[in-house]
Amino acid sequence: MSSVTAESVVDAYTKRFAVVGQPISHSRSPEIFAALSRVSGVPLSYERLELTPEAFDRAFADAREDFDGWNVTAPHKARALAAADTVTDEARLVGAANVITFRDGDAYAANTDVGAVISLLRSRKIDPAGQVVTVLGAGGAARATVVALVQMGVKRIVIANRTIERAHALIADLRDAAGATELAAGDPVASSVVINATSNGAAVAAAVSAALPGGWCVDLQYKPADTPFVQAARAAGHHAVNGTHMLVAQAIATFYLWYGDDVRFGRGAEAELTTLVEAP
Repeated sequence: MSSVTAESVVDAYTKRFAVVGQPISHSRSPEIFAALSRVSGVPLSYERLELTPEAFDRAFADAREDFDGWNVTAPHKARALAAADTVTDEARLVGAANVITFRDGDAYAANTDVGAVISLLRSRKIDPAGQVVTVLGAGGAARATVVALVQMGVKRIVIANRTIERAHALIADLRDAAGATELAAGDPVASSVVINATSNGAAVAAAVSAALPGGWCVDLQYKPADTPFVQAARAAGHHAVNGTHMLVAQAIATFYLWYGDDVRFGRGAEAELTTLVEAP
């Protein structure tokens, strides 16, 4: 376990947070939240907690008294959702919680993935409303992406996954929430946007060919900055962006959940966080 404490004075009233997962040593969250603390002037304590699935429930119960919040990553997002007392609609739709707020012994679960996908697309002025979009993958990231695209008014979403049964299961879960958006499973189709929601962009790099001229290829992965998927897209002449902005947007959204919407960050905060995320 390691911890990062903001440079501000820490006292008994300083809130305590952690990022929880297995493995967790690679997480940049402590450094990111230390940076957010600096640019907001809000002191905090933030650490890494590596938990096995077997240890999660007991640690979660103890955290109700010991912590003010958790960021939750693989493989615990579904467990965190099930353990919470109150769950946001988006977290329930996605079937995962990546932010837990502990308050007076109760646990409140949220999911910032959906809003972060929307923020990433808008940061590049990508408006998929009324368009066809291909989503690569059928896991948690893909599920959040589909929910985000539905909210943005996409006409049709094609979910391309190595195991077609998983794509069909995702569609079955989200069909009612999709409203007017058509959900389909199959190979990538001609799309205004192709989004890689898998953990291995190199394995699906050929799918960049589905992007229409002038279209976008979006990789939710952010390491390295020029991911294999982004490289393939640019080599094919398409616009491309990685997931750095998404991670930054998630961190800022989490800070607001924990401290309220009246928090103000200094100028250049997003640029500082972006540089931190993309650092080797």
